[in-house]
Amino acid sequence: MKLHKLMVKIALTAMCFSVGMGIFSLEAEAAKKKQSKEETKKQVEVPITDYSAVFNAQEYYNMYPDLQINVGMDEEALLQHFKAFGMKEGRFGNVNFNVKAYMVNNLDLVAELKADDLSEYYEHYIRRGFQEGRIASYQEGQILPEDVLSTYTTYYDPTEERATNVEVAASKINGKVIAPGESFSYHKTVGDRTRANGYVPGPAFSGGKVVSAIGGGICQVSSNLYVSLLLAGIEPTEHHYHGLPVDYVPKGLDAVIAKNIKDLKFKNTTNYNIIIDAVAKDGVLTVNLLRG
Repeated sequence: MKLHKLMVKIALTAMCFSVGMGIFSLEAEAAKKKQSKEETKKQVEVPITDYSAVFNAQEYYNMYPDLQINVGMDEEALLQHFKAFGMKEGRFGNVNFNVKAYMVNNLDLVAELKADDLSEYYEHYIRRGFQEGRIASYQEGQILPEDVLSTYTTYYDPTEERATNVEVAASKINGKVIAPGESFSYHKTVGDRTRANGYVPGPAFSGGKVVSAIGGGICQVSSNLYVSLLLAGIEPTEHHYHGLPVDYVPKGLDAVIAKNIKDLKFKNTTNYNIIIDAVAKDGVLTVNLLRG
């Protein structure tokens, strides 16, 4: 009997050791994979040598009179201008790639890449986007008038109480003109969230929970504006994400507002006025940025 118990104990010990080694092996493999991913991220990408997916010297030359005067029909000089200035400015390198269309049709990239350095979108398309079959041209109905820098639309339920807050906040930023060199604060523009200012109770995030608060819902308007800013190539000077996911914009494109603690701000670094055109009606919220 004692011998039998001893054999069982040895077997159980061996089994525990085996399972333990299995777990250790899995953890080691997971750690190895994690380390591999981190090392991959740290690796410097190979310099781009082929720009043909986004650039054609003759087309680039034909599109811009300033290049015809200052650069001439020199393929190498035109390519160097495109790499140094053209991509950052969002110029057309050829008829197959429109950087603004690439942004509009690939909002996941807008959430990751810099808004004020458009060259990152060209490089992404060359390295991955073209092979992935990402859309790099405007689809029917997407082309914007010349005076419209960007536009973005989201939807809300007009029967919910928060709809009032969405519509009030949109009306308060609508028509706002930001002159060259001037800064804009969403919090200051929409005003304190009080009943006297037209706001009503609505769902809001606080401490990782959904609560009811006066003005709940105004962050849909700030998020709409945030996406429009990025699509216009404007990097906000202040921006914060929600602590919980929202369902009205894609991941990474929301903008939370919390009294004087968290705001959405930007500065007009252009040489023209920027006008905010915001309309919320019948469950449709659209924020346009116009060239004034």
